[in-house]
Amino acid sequence: MWSSHFGATLGLPLMQPFADRGWQVTVLSPDGHRLDPVRAAGIDHVPISITRRTVAPGRDAIGIAQLARALRRGRFDIVHSHNIKVGWLARVVARLATRARIVHTVHGTAFADEASVLARGIEVGAERVAARFCDRVLVQSNDDADALLAAGISPRVLTYIGNGVDVQRFDPQAVDRAAARRQLGVDDAEVLFVSAGRLVRDKGFFDLARAAQRARAVQPRIRVAIAGPRDPDSRLGLTDTEIRELRTQVDVLGQRDDMPAVLAAADVVVLASRHEGMPRILMEGGAMAKPLLATDARGCREIVNDPRAGTLVPIGDTNALAAVMVTLANDAKQRADQGAFNRSMARDRFDIQAVLGRLDRVYGELLQ
Repeated sequence: MWSSHFGATLGLPLMQPFADRGWQVTVLSPDGHRLDPVRAAGIDHVPISITRRTVAPGRDAIGIAQLARALRRGRFDIVHSHNIKVGWLARVVARLATRARIVHTVHGTAFADEASVLARGIEVGAERVAARFCDRVLVQSNDDADALLAAGISPRVLTYIGNGVDVQRFDPQAVDRAAARRQLGVDDAEVLFVSAGRLVRDKGFFDLARAAQRARAVQPRIRVAIAGPRDPDSRLGLTDTEIRELRTQVDVLGQRDDMPAVLAAADVVVLASRHEGMPRILMEGGAMAKPLLATDARGCREIVNDPRAGTLVPIGDTNALAAVMVTLANDAKQRADQGAFNRSMARDRFDIQAVLGRLDRVYGELLQ
């Protein structure tokens, strides 16, 4: 059995079980060190030169030719694409070059509410075209499903799959919290707020930094740390200057492969994003029994949908964000109660095994 994923490390938990079952799984993506876990898992990788977000006509033309050649040679039964730009190209090329069933996962709709009318029109039109090349479009949140239906995507191809994390790996009982805090240099008296994501502007990290500055003026024990890789391929990626500016207010930890430990050290998990698909950091934070503080953005409100889980604040409202940070820093019982609720919620709603079961059913239906 052949399956092709145009994605890599974040998709590994959804690919590994099929490879273990005896499927031949191949990743088609740009090369890089972040593919090391994929290779270590024994999954094949074919390098493709398409840039992930920026437009580079020469490089992209070469990448499209590489993609078409790899798809024809692979004789895949299923092509499963991810991300926005490469996902659009992968769907079109796969339909033209193969007889495979084509699946696409939406990781947040590109036509976010705050985009310009022109940008939204272009993105909606592109998604309508690409959806016609799909046998199934998978969505991770109900907000995304509603946005796609409103954009004119046929409900016949839409399937809710959700998103999840490994709740056994992200288990507060499996990590030494005291050691994790020492490793980050966090004092016992400090209240640590942790955020994570690619270092791009629409993650709201500067909103978080401004809120942290205001909150510390009231409660000096507050400390904020951000984990995540740089994203030079994105036009929204933070520059060196912006990262230095960010460091004046928060700890920038960079790419971390030990997120269970980072989250064990945290007292609160926070995400000030402008828009999301189904943010992993909130699911991971919930699994680690942390209270959640997030903006009322797509994806975020699907996870923080109960006051027992945490608090939502308006997008861009740094005063509201700072006020909730102070409240949480001063109320250890509230943090503990919300954390306990979130651990239970994560086991019930965000276990990666449930997502795998839904994906398995989709593949099975298409192969029949």
